[in-house]
Amino acid sequence: MTMDRFALQERLRVLAVPFTHYSLQGELIPDAIILTKDKGYWKVFYLDEKGHKHDEQQFSTEAAACAYIHHYFLQETY
Repeated sequence: MTMDRFALQERLRVLAVPFTHYSLQGELIPDAIILTKDKGYWKVFYLDEKGHKHDEQQFSTEAAACAYIHHYFLQETY
């Protein structure tokens, strides 16, 4: 089953991930995982409190990027 941003948002809600820990619409929220689309690719990265990107990953599909984020938050505990 493929996942888009809206399905991912629902899954993160079920996991009780605070909405301040991620941005699925490209907003640059400090201290959060960010999903953006740039030049045809989906990018996922952590944006620190100083505005620096870390651990940037690039995906060719939205579904792959969302699966990556979902897996990331499954590893976290809240």
